[in-house]
Amino acid sequence: MVEFGRDSMRDLSAAQIAKVGTTSEMNLRYGYFETDINFAVQGRDPQVFRRIPLVDFMFCLLLSAREIRQGESGSISFTENDRVLGFTPGAPDSTELVVTNSWDSQVGNCEASEFLAAASRFVDEGLEFIVQQYPLFANNPTYRKLTDLRAELA
Repeated sequence: MVEFGRDSMRDLSAAQIAKVGTTSEMNLRYGYFETDINFAVQGRDPQVFRRIPLVDFMFCLLLSAREIRQGESGSISFTENDRVLGFTPGAPDSTELVVTNSWDSQVGNCEASEFLAAASRFVDEGLEFIVQQYPLFANNPTYRKLTDLRAELA
């Protein structure tokens, strides 16, 4: 459903590496760890979003998952442009989500449980990958904030 391209992640500068354990959440969300993200659901053409800040996408995905878990609609807004992915519960007794976006008329769907599992897996893999590459990231309060949000899905 959603994956990031490990090979596509942009290298950090020496200055970014030195600050990865202490830099602000805003810097991490919008200036670090840019990567390509693949997104696919039934009924929609697969999408590749290029050079997306991974930390920001993880936050958006987790917040959407929280809303969906509560039976509400969720969305992922892209900082780089005005695009939005929307996830709306189907019929009242349905476990299906209707997946829309702001840039075309294609409508897809997936099970809410599939979305929640994919969001959990994406964040787990993203955090693990970043920490493997940049161990000091695990000392950053933003890392702890992401792990706390992720724990809500367990």
